[in-house]
Amino acid sequence: MEKFCDKKISRIYHILYTLINDIHFDTQLYDVLEMVVQSHKLIDQPYFLSVELYKKLLSHNPNKENCVHFYRYLIINAWEFESFIVKGLLFEKKYEEIKDFAIQHTFATIDTSFFMESSIWRNVDYEEYLESRNIDWRVEPTFEDSFQLFP
Repeated sequence: MEKFCDKKISRIYHILYTLINDIHFDTQLYDVLEMVVQSHKLIDQPYFLSVELYKKLLSHNPNKENCVHFYRYLIINAWEFESFIVKGLLFEKKYEEIKDFAIQHTFATIDTSFFMESSIWRNVDYEEYLESRNIDWRVEPTFEDSFQLFP
């Protein structure tokens, strides 16, 4: 039974990914993203669909709110070095660069996840950047706390 369910989930996953590539940005994308992020069965597939949704979201609207959501998703799901980069860029208000980072970096494929081994992006070490400003790298308790943190 479990193997049957895994095949069905994989099929749903591929269908959703195809839809993401064709979707035009609107408020429904937020609803889809929320549903996927909260679905443990889909998240067990290595983060691929959620990351693709964030990439789509940021490619259309790289504003502060979307970037903070992306930052929280990264740190909560153990993309530590990637979250250092995004948090540093949030402090610098470089939302377009966060979009570029999201689109250019390979976070996951359907079969596997990839994790950075350092917090260096575009010749800047963002872990060092955060430490030099005494900024804690850990996630804030709520979205509102995160949102308030960035000027």
